[in-house]
Amino acid sequence: MSKAIYCLKIFVFREEFKMTARELNNLRHICIFIVKIYVKAWFTSPSAITALNNDPTLMQQLILYKKVNSSIPQAALKKMIRHLWYLSDQLAIMPLFDDSLDLSVKEKMVENLKIQKSPISQNRKYEMAANSDELLKKYQ
Repeated sequence: MSKAIYCLKIFVFREEFKMTARELNNLRHICIFIVKIYVKAWFTSPSAITALNNDPTLMQQLILYKKVNSSIPQAALKKMIRHLWYLSDQLAIMPLFDDSLDLSVKEKMVENLKIQKSPISQNRKYEMAANSDELLKKYQ
């Protein structure tokens, strides 16, 4: 987050620095990304209960942000995919305690948990698609 704050400060005081048009444009893109996507993700990340909802939502936002700028979200998605190791069958009920989820979503989750007959998994981790377009289809 400190680097994000420094980027925002540099952008605010951009007249004080000698920057090329390309550098200024890239800095502008980074600042827009920070404000539109990164800040919310940063402040919601400490909560384990909301993580199972926040992380796929963040990935959706990154994929959709590709329409604005393709390089920043692509780099963020590559990093994000590496950090989804914690997704497992045992943690699937955690979002039931998330106050930000609608009751209807929680009811659907409970119904699916009742119906689903899955074998007992031993710390099975989910494989994430390397292609971000496949991820978007999964979470829509």
